[in-house]
This record gives sequence, structure tokens and C-alpha cells, in this order.
Amino acid sequence: MVILKKIFIAVIICAIMPGYVSGANLVYLNSYVVTDEQVDNYAFKIDLESKQIADSISLNIDGEFISRYPLTLFRHNSPFLISILTNGLAGKNSILKGHIDSYYTVINGINLNIVFQDSLPDRQLSDISIVSGDSIAIEWLGNLNGIGGWFKSKYIIDFSNGRLINISNRIFREEDYTSLTIGQYYAPKFIKADSTHKFYWGYRNINDSSYVNLIKVNHDDNIVNEFTLGERTIANIGIGYSQFADRIYAIITPFKLLSLYPPIASPNGIIPRIDVIDPVDFHIIQSITIDMYDIYLGHETGSAAQIGPFIYYYYFEADGYGCFDPAYLFIFDTRTNEATWLRVGWR
Repeated sequence: MVILKKIFIAVIICAIMPGYVSGANLVYLNSYVVTDEQVDNYAFKIDLESKQIADSISLNIDGEFISRYPLTLFRHNSPFLISILTNGLAGKNSILKGHIDSYYTVINGINLNIVFQDSLPDRQLSDISIVSGDSIAIEWLGNLNGIGGWFKSKYIIDFSNGRLINISNRIFREEDYTSLTIGQYYAPKFIKADSTHKFYWGYRNINDSSYVNLIKVNHDDNIVNEFTLGERTIANIGIGYSQFADRIYAIITPFKLLSLYPPIASPNGIIPRIDVIDPVDFHIIQSITIDMYDIYLGHETGSAAQIGPFIYYYYFEADGYGCFDPAYLFIFDTRTNEATWLRVGWR
């Protein structure tokens, strides 16, 4: 690992290495590890306090990750991870073939040992979410009992052996496609709530521009305040809330898409920074410049996550499925305003 001022870069060559572990500032990431001979799919454990890769495990299966984070469930305060790969389509580390298969790997988050692996033949998985403490929902495209389409299946995880047990399947219904709408904002992302208001971020499109706005609403979902964070067509914007600091954080960074010809990049005037925002009235308390060094990122907007005093955002958006670019975890310590870039494999 090379340490430069406030930047920590771990270059992944071989097996070195969000979810939360009680009493520890640990998160889990999916990433690709690229060598001269092959591409491997890995799960990584990250220690936010030390800003280092704590551990890693090769999944030893070809395919493209469906998400940047493995799903994390807890059993007696012990984390269990589920990483999902889809193979058969054009994608990262995916082998083109006549059918689509998906694979899941259940991992013990304490020691990163693989508990169980299995395939889901002829299914293209698109999303996985927690239903309750021991059950999950998986959305997928495929064929069920002679009917093709989008389906939602419910599974229970058997923690004794890591197997997923299918308990129900149903075709997607119209209500599955509906989402919250607040004013002109469709499917805004939740940030926080207090006794009188809820806070979201969402997109406001004006002509060819698309702006990322903070939204404050009362409990009747009437908008009482809005604030523009930036234009997502020219910069990356990550938005998160720190309960530790009671502040909203907007991470503004430039992007660079090298797989396109000619390459596309943010304008030179984009200054990498973190805007620290008061949730009461959305005024910027402080704007902190970030040193990017030689780091370049894909183009993405999304929600940053929080653990303890840390705000973090994992830049994993693909820049063309046929190429691999460095993947970075951005870590911000709200106690010290220290910004750290941690290299975690490839995206």
C-alpha cells in the first residue's frame, strides 16, 4: 500500500483485501481483481478506521456483479454476505453463451470464509433485498412454469449451511413498478426524517440539464424547501447524511469516460469538494476541497452511506463492459474532515 498525504491506495494484484459489524467500522464491497492471466471476482472487507483493506476472498466464479455491495444479513450479530453474479450476457468478466445463469455466494463476514455457493440456472438476477431478518427477495428475468417474464422470488437463508430456500415466486405486478412521487420528483431517495420533516434528494430536469436537489417535505409530503447541489450531467454527485454530525454531505467529483471515443470528461472548472450542509435550512456550512491526485472516476450519482463518524461512497460504475478501470472507495471522517481514497480492485 502506498500512502500519499491523505490518500491511501491499495493496489490489488492478488488476494489481499456495506454492511456494518457491531462495534467495528467495517464495510463490504464487491470488486474485480485483474491480473495478466485472468479476471477474478472478489468480496472485500474494509476497515474505515484504518482506511485499509482488512481481508478479501475470491469467489472463483465468472460473471458480472449485480451490485457494488454484497447484501449483508445478521445472525446473532454476526454478518453474512450474499454476492450475486450473472453470466452469459455481455458484461464484466461474463462469458457469452446461449443462456444466462446466475450464481450466489454466501460468505461469513467475520472471517470471509465461503459458507455456500450455488447456481440459479436460466435466471438473470437484477436486484436483491432484505425482507426480514432471515429472508430476502430476488428480482429476476427468465422462465417460470412455462411463463417468461419478470419475477420476484422470496428465499429464506438457512444460516446452518448458507443455502437459500425458495418459499414463493410470483410474476411482477403493476404495483411493483410504482414509486413515490413528491411534486415533480419521481422516486426521490430518502435521506433522513425528524419529528416534523422528511428529507430526500432527487432529480430536476430542465431542458438538456439534470440537477440534483435536496428536498425537505412535511409529513403530508408537501415540499417546504429545495436546494440545488449541482448538475449531474457534468459532475458526479454523492449525497449522504451523518447522524454522528447531523449534517448532509454532498461529494462533488469530476468524471472521465475513457472507453468512449473521443473520451468524455467533466469540464475543467469542476472543483472536487465536499459541501457540508445544515439540514435545517440547507445552507452550506463549509466547502472542503478534495485532492484527486491521478484518480479518475466513472459517471454516477447516488447515495453515500454512513457508519459511525464516517461518510463513504464506493465508485464502481462501469465505464464500458469491455474494459476495467480502477475502483475507489471514498472515505470522509466527519470528526477531522479528512478525505481518503482507497483503491479496491477494478470496476
